[in-house]
Amino acid sequence: MFYLNTSKRKKSGMCPVMGRITVDGSIAQFSLKEDTLPDCWDSKKQRVTGKNREQDELNRKIEQTEQSIRDIYRQQKDHFE
Repeated sequence: MFYLNTSKRKKSGMCPVMGRITVDGSIAQFSLKEDTLPDCWDSKKQRVTGKNREQDELNRKIEQTEQSIRDIYRQQKDHFE
């Protein structure tokens, strides 16, 4: 799951993009080290709206991070089965 941490809003109005992983009830949260404006965030899609270069790059980073997490989860699951 990806979301904006609106409680850490910066003076520019931008908020950090965060990730949350839950496995068997254990939660881990992390920052993507990226920021965006809350008006540009689609919470249902968990992506940035718009089509400029920065927004496309942020969406690509979110997708790559999500895929890496899924790959690691599958590897760990296969290893322990």
